[in-house]
Amino acid sequence: IAYYLIHSMMSSKSEFIIQEKQTAINFRDFVEQTNVKRAIYLGGIYSDNNLSKHLKSRQNVENILCGSQVPITVLRAGIIVGSGSASFEIIRDLVERLPIIITPSKINTKTQPIAIRNVIDYLTGCIEKTETSGKIFEIGGPDILTYKEMLKIFAQERSYKRFIISVPFLPLGLTSYWLYFITSTPYRLVLNLLESLKNEVIVKNNEIQNFIPTEIIGYRHAIRLAFDKIQQNMVVSSW
Repeated sequence: IAYYLIHSMMSSKSEFIIQEKQTAINFRDFVEQTNVKRAIYLGGIYSDNNLSKHLKSRQNVENILCGSQVPITVLRAGIIVGSGSASFEIIRDLVERLPIIITPSKINTKTQPIAIRNVIDYLTGCIEKTETSGKIFEIGGPDILTYKEMLKIFAQERSYKRFIISVPFLPLGLTSYWLYFITSTPYRLVLNLLESLKNEVIVKNNEIQNFIPTEIIGYRHAIRLAFDKIQQNMVVSSW
């Protein structure tokens, strides 16, 4: 079995789409020359036609991999809650460093975060469940939240009092530069992630539970688990 877990969002919008396409083609062509019996791809949830460049690229990569002679299992996820996850680290830096957080109005878009250990449950569970081969699944936690609610809950769990102000028509470029200086995340990655705020990322089909039943972890609990690992020095942030 081969896993495909690659992103290339550090580059500009046009460059990372080309890079992700070529990388997917390289992977597809290579595994077809090996004795790999199955591939597992962790991609992104997308549900509408007006996709951000980030999610369009995820969709394109999925289509390329699904065109392989090697059967593939696709797991589509939204925000992953765990140290090292870019979205998690941005939220963490904002909450820990700013008493007043100014955000674009798109922060009220809904999403469905999932704990990293649930992602790993599904990724590893697919190995034994061969009937997941050739199928596409959406995975998410039990909570459907806006990004603003995620910031508030994070602040509550970390015992910070924070004020969040949404500003209409706040340019993405300006917001990205601001986040670049406030957080540890590279500018290009922030810009590409921010553009995806316009798209709701919600699980429409929970069929994965029929194949890999697992205890789904809520957002609050996922935050606590992440910091348990961080405080035990078991996970070092890659940022």
